Amino acid sequence: MSRTMRRVATGLAAAGLAATALVATTSQPASAGWVCENTGVCGTVTNSSASNGNILVAENWNDAQGQPTGPRLTLRPGQTSNGQLHDTDGYYIPAGCDQGYVYGPKWVKIIDTNQVTVKITC
Repeated sequence: MSRTMRRVATGLAAAGLAATALVATTSQPASAGWVCENTGVCGTVTNSSASNGNILVAENWNDAQGQPTGPRLTLRPGQTSNGQLHDTDGYYIPAGCDQGYVYGPKWVKIIDTNQVTVKITC
């Protein structure tokens, strides 16, 4: 094998390993972040009392699946995930409902420290 071909083969092998590492890293579910673990300020979702439908909330967002994969909880209007889930990572807007600018069915990701109030209309 020529010197140039060895360099190309080495580069392709390194690129393959890097791509494999990236896939393995991004497909893991999210866990509570540093701020949540160290300050107690974690992701929380409240279903507004003005909503006229239930929403689903959950922990452990998985980027590869586009939704959380951890414990789930249904929130009726006026209910919050605070005290019921450790760190809420997303909420689900059901089919036939909207949040004004987001239409269901759709999972919406939130960041660890977000304290979100969701008002949906169904």
